[in-house]
Amino acid sequence: MTTRVSVAIPTHDRPQCLRRAVDSLIAQNVKPCEIIIVNDGSKELCPSIANSCRQAGVEFISIRRHSQCLPASRNAALDASTGDVVFLMDDDCFVDEDYIGRLSELFNHDYNSQVALIGGVIDDLSSRGIKGKVIWVLATIMARGPWCAPRCHARYVKLGPTLANRLVPVHRLTGGGISVRREIGVRHRFDESFGGWALFEDTEFCLRVGMSEGVFLAPELIVKHDPGSGGRPNLHNRGRMYVKNFLHIMRNSFRPGAGSWLLFFYGVGGIMTLYSLLSIMSLHAKHLAFVAGAGKELLDHAKTQALAMLAGRKAGRA
Repeated sequence: MTTRVSVAIPTHDRPQCLRRAVDSLIAQNVKPCEIIIVNDGSKELCPSIANSCRQAGVEFISIRRHSQCLPASRNAALDASTGDVVFLMDDDCFVDEDYIGRLSELFNHDYNSQVALIGGVIDDLSSRGIKGKVIWVLATIMARGPWCAPRCHARYVKLGPTLANRLVPVHRLTGGGISVRREIGVRHRFDESFGGWALFEDTEFCLRVGMSEGVFLAPELIVKHDPGSGGRPNLHNRGRMYVKNFLHIMRNSFRPGAGSWLLFFYGVGGIMTLYSLLSIMSLHAKHLAFVAGAGKELLDHAKTQALAMLAGRKAGRA
């Protein structure tokens, strides 16, 4: 039986990006069974999007939310979906016309349902120039390297011959290219304590699911990412969110110990260094707002921990 694929797109005030994403989906050789758009932006969806989907023979579902929370939008789409698999696509991504067909085929060949998540490779169009490639290398070395899970269940999954050379076991996948079996997505759900734009909600979800389920990357699946304006917090708040959400994952997905903290400071120090270098490369100080935000969140966290420690000592003496 052919795997039916639903596509879920959370969106927040990026109508041009959303239009491009939907156009790439309705042009698929193998159509998704439905496109679910969850809108938590300030503006309503353009009616032409629904019309285009229906003209292409694809069911269209629109969900309206009035508070920005990316994980809640993803969960709402999972709850509304009817496909066997849900492709969780970002509104600033788009795919070639064979993506859904290839994705469905991969899940079709998972005869024993050992594969829970399949991710596509993110082709970031903004990093294709020399400057973009330099930034990508620096980000990979300094900021994207430290993530690992306590256990990667996919390493112990023995895939059949039709999938063994097509899927790579991984700890985590990048948002915008995650496809999950619907029942697993509904059972595990995204962590809605990550509010707003919710940096790292995809990392936390994959690390958690990957402890008990097979999480794989499919190098043949390419998701094109071309970031649009809107939807994201300013750089200062993004820096604060980076540290805050990283700490949240540390508490819930990592074993406590010196090694985990070493990874934390490597990751945070790396991303702060990267944004400092971006300011130098662009001769513009705007990227230093990220560094200031991350530093402020680190100081606030240290202050909170110090006060809690002092309160504990006073309580012990009393």
